[in-house]
Amino acid sequence: PSFIAFGTMSSFIAFETTLVLAIWISSQILMCTIGSSWVPQAHMLSYSRLVPGGLGDTAT
Repeated sequence: PSFIAFGTMSSFIAFETTLVLAIWISSQILMCTIGSSWVPQAHMLSYSRLVPGGLGDTAT
């Protein structure tokens, strides 16, 4: 039974890796599809919210 458990474990790990890889690839394609105009704005918005005294404070 040990080799059966090892087989299911390795297939599960392979499934997890494939799933994560598919999600990452789809997110990369989605970012490329959205375009280079929206993504930097989102990054700057999150950056200004994270950093106190950032661009968000000076803009308001």
